[in-house]
Amino acid sequence: MNAKTPKQLPSLKQFVTLMKSHLASVPGEKRKALLESLYQVAEKKVELEALREPEQKSASEFREAHQGMGRSGMALQKILNTLIEAKKRDSNAWKDIEEKAAGEQWEFTFDEIIEHLKNALGVATNMELVYAGQIHPRLRTKREKRLASRKLGRVVASDIVPHPLIAIGKSPVIDQWFIGEAAACLDQYQTLKGKKIARYDKVISKLIEILFAEPERVERVRTSLRRQKQKGRPHDWLSNIQPSGKRRVRILGQKSTRSHSSGKKMSGPNQNN
Repeated sequence: MNAKTPKQLPSLKQFVTLMKSHLASVPGEKRKALLESLYQVAEKKVELEALREPEQKSASEFREAHQGMGRSGMALQKILNTLIEAKKRDSNAWKDIEEKAAGEQWEFTFDEIIEHLKNALGVATNMELVYAGQIHPRLRTKREKRLASRKLGRVVASDIVPHPLIAIGKSPVIDQWFIGEAAACLDQYQTLKGKKIARYDKVISKLIEILFAEPERVERVRTSLRRQKQKGRPHDWLSNIQPSGKRRVRILGQKSTRSHSSGKKMSGPNQNN
C-alpha cells in the first residue's frame, strides 16, 4: 500500500458487493459477518492514518522550539559567564559605571542585570524541557528522550501533558498492522466444508485493492504474513489507540512561563541542576 489511505472508504454495502465473491467458500451469514469485521478494521486504519499526520507536524514544531531554547540558553550562559568574570576582574571600573548611572532614570546595578540574566536562563532551560516533553515519545530523538526524562520541580517533563494519540513515522507500520488484523479476522471463520479459508494473501491483497483503491501485490502480502507467522503480529498496540478530541496544551508563542501541570510559576535556573 504505497499510496495514502483515502479519507473515505467505499460504503459497507459497496464493499460487501465487491468482496463477497472472493470469500464465496464461506457460508452466507458468516461471510456477511466476516466482511463487516474486515470493514471495521479498514475504518480503524483510516482513523490511525488520520491521527498520524498531526502528531508528526506537532513534533516538528516542538523540536524547533526546544532547539531554539537550547541555543538561547547556551548564549545566555555565555553572556553570564563573561559578565561575572569581567566584574571580578575589573570591579573598580564596574562600580564606577554604576555610580555614574545612579540617579538617572535608567539607573541600574550589574548585580540586577546578572540576576535578570539568571532568571532568563532559568526560563530557557525550563522551556527547553517543556517543549521536548511535548514531542510524542515515539518521535523523540535520543537527546529529546534525555531532556523529557528530566524534572521541572516535582514533574517529569514528559508527564506535563498526556500523549494519547498515535505517532508513527511511516505509513507501512499501519499497513503491516492492517494485514495482521485482517488475517486475524479470517482466522475466526471457516469454509462450507469446515476448513480454514484458503490463500489469505490473495484475499487480503484483493481487500486492499477494493477498500483503498490501491493494488497490492500478492507476493508482498504473502511475505508479510509469513514474517508475522514467524515473529508474531507487529504493532498490535495500535489496536488500543482510540481517537481523542482532546489535544495537548500548546504553549508555543505564549508569554507565560507557567507550568501547565500545576499552574505555579517555574523556579529559577538552579531547579534542574
